[in-house]
Amino acid sequence: MVLGKVISGNINEGLKIILDSNTSIEDFPIGALIIIDSKNYSYLGIISNTGIDSNQLMSQLIMSSYISEFIKDILTKRSSGSLWNQWIQVALLAQTDGEECNLSDTIPSYGSEVREINEREIELFFFFV
Repeated sequence: MVLGKVISGNINEGLKIILDSNTSIEDFPIGALIIIDSKNYSYLGIISNTGIDSNQLMSQLIMSSYISEFIKDILTKRSSGSLWNQWIQVALLAQTDGEECNLSDTIPSYGSEVREINEREIELFFFFV
């Protein structure tokens, strides 16, 4: 299951990943391991920060006492993707091409998919590193 996609970052400061709208930010604490699947490599990363960015104007409109609860409900349901973005910041630890595993010296492509790590991948990365 895809949790989100890489939207920005660099190898020194980490990557910013926007979470899918069906993914709860509460499921990913600081220190959790994730996998990023890119064109040439799979990357092992650790969550170093989490956050929510909001559209200030829309948020203020929805919080306004002048707007009916009915309208607020419609605005919230129909515009959730434009009201806020949940994101995680990820520090890269290692990368593998399926045969070799090394410390990360590249970053995944824009839009690379992020997913939860499984036991086999934990063994793969920690056996090689």
